[in-house]
Amino acid sequence: MLAKDPIIQDIDARGWTNLLSLMDRATIDKILGEEPAPRREKTSLFIIYQGDRVLKAFHSKKGSILSGFRWDGPDALEELAQKENVDRLTVLSRGALGNIHEKFQSGIQIEEDYVRQLFHLLDAVREEMSSGLRFYPAPKIPAVGYELLKQMFNLFVPKNASIVFYIFDAESVWTSLIIGVSERDFDLLTSHDALIADGFTFTDWRTDYKRILEAVGRKFRPSGLAMFATLKSFAQIIRSDKPLSALSAAQEANEVILDPLPTLIKTLLGAGRLLGR
Repeated sequence: MLAKDPIIQDIDARGWTNLLSLMDRATIDKILGEEPAPRREKTSLFIIYQGDRVLKAFHSKKGSILSGFRWDGPDALEELAQKENVDRLTVLSRGALGNIHEKFQSGIQIEEDYVRQLFHLLDAVREEMSSGLRFYPAPKIPAVGYELLKQMFNLFVPKNASIVFYIFDAESVWTSLIIGVSERDFDLLTSHDALIADGFTFTDWRTDYKRILEAVGRKFRPSGLAMFATLKSFAQIIRSDKPLSALSAAQEANEVILDPLPTLIKTLLGAGRLLGR
């Protein structure tokens, strides 16, 4: 699913920063013109131990608290979090990272694609979480295996095509991604800067989006899936309890354009809207 030598070129640093900022709730609040909700800074404690002996105890605010530190072992983390008044705990036995590395190395095959190798690493971490690596609260790791992910890739991702994603602030590109897909793998990551390098310009994205798609097709591969959206509408979709309904409303208001859209994805989106998702 991920090529061994993917091409990464013409990435707009500002656009990439903007894209990542969408994972921050405060950014979404700001885009929607809302006052950011007050947030308490969460505290954490990192512990390395060997047998009954604690080798390192580092508090995110206080620094090292090893002197005089006492604990009841890795099976009493909730009590420890309450005693030290921290939100998160990471507890690592001295040999845990070596165990993870050994399990990972014994499981991978060099010819496997990088995504499959990452799943081997995830499996090694999961296995060690029952012994030498503990977290509090326990993380929720999605129970999605490589084979299921591969089936989803085969079903939903257009092949020998480009996936195009643009968000606009007024008529300026706020962030963009152009992802190339071969018959088997994702093999290209670029942005609108790749088109700018060829002298491409536009004035109104709602009428010029097809010209963007044509330019992508000429330079890379024809688009098989594309989304164009205003910044505010995209933030509303992210924030909404019913994102598919919010997406439908944004399309009706011409704030989001999905074109082209594979038939299967179109059908699933329609079904989700009917179910009130």
